[in-house]
Amino acid sequence: MWDAFLKVAPPVVQAVSIAVTAVFAILGLRAWRRQLLGRRKIEIAEGTLLATYKVQEAMAYIRNPGALVGASTRERQSDEPEGLARLRDSYFVPLERMQKTSGDFAEFEKMQLLCQVYFGPEAGQPFERVKTARHTVSVAARMLLQTAGEYGMDSDSNRKLVAKWYSHIWEGYGVEGAQPDELTDTVTRAVADIEAMCRPHLKL
Repeated sequence: MWDAFLKVAPPVVQAVSIAVTAVFAILGLRAWRRQLLGRRKIEIAEGTLLATYKVQEAMAYIRNPGALVGASTRERQSDEPEGLARLRDSYFVPLERMQKTSGDFAEFEKMQLLCQVYFGPEAGQPFERVKTARHTVSVAARMLLQTAGEYGMDSDSNRKLVAKWYSHIWEGYGVEGAQPDELTDTVTRAVADIEAMCRPHLKL
């Protein structure tokens, strides 16, 4: 009996030892993976907040109605009257500023995709609202450029349309009293949502 036990015992002990080692290895691997994933989420949250704040500043710069300096890249037509040329130059300023800040928006879109991968598909929604606000500015600026000096733009309906475009390209235009600027408010709320998503991942 003892001879049989002594023959069977070593393989059994070895098998148990291997099983226990495998269990601890799996547990250790899972802990390492969770730690690595947590570190990655921290990096993404930090990068996302940085990109978001840069884009928020870029939107304020693009729509800043003060110091209308720029439009140096707009090619004037040879027969453009000087007054009309200056007007079109002013409309081109937001587009030129968009070009200068395009790198910030490219990084913002990159972080959007990473957030969707690590935090879920719904994480991309506030990013889309900021991008829509930027697109709204771009469309308004292009419409003002195309219609500047055109016959009939001084009608009541067209004046209202032009005023709407102005409110899109210039922050605060047409805003009365304590009313918030529509696009600025949209961006501010989106930034707050991104902060709410990212900041929990930065807590130790």
